[in-house]
Amino acid sequence: MNSQQLATAPALGQRTTAAVYRGFGPPEVVMLESTRKPTPKAGQVLIKVHASTVSAADHRARSRNIPSGLGLLAALGIGLFRPSRKILGMDVVGVVESVGSEVTAFAPGDHVIAMLGGAFGGHAEYVCAA
Repeated sequence: MNSQQLATAPALGQRTTAAVYRGFGPPEVVMLESTRKPTPKAGQVLIKVHASTVSAADHRARSRNIPSGLGLLAALGIGLFRPSRKILGMDVVGVVESVGSEVTAFAPGDHVIAMLGGAFGGHAEYVCAA
């Protein structure tokens, strides 16, 4: 880790806030919770999220309102009995806070748009993205 990465890396145990859901259902199942601030792995950047979308995919994942014929496939991605990813949000806009090793195209302070896809995680103050 270089000195710029070290200076902007989150301290172990730092907390942040995210919109979390632990069960499928209506919008009311989503609650703000304190979560561990993520740390970027090799090839990832940590983004301080300024805005995120709420998409049809977020609605379908949260409510399990899946088109017929896709139930089994969807269960593999979003979870069978409870959500496999507790934070929704497929797209974010924000600023790079820190970078993992092997990242050369971005630096702290860069403004970015990220598509997280099925990994979700954008409905939080911070998210890691490749």
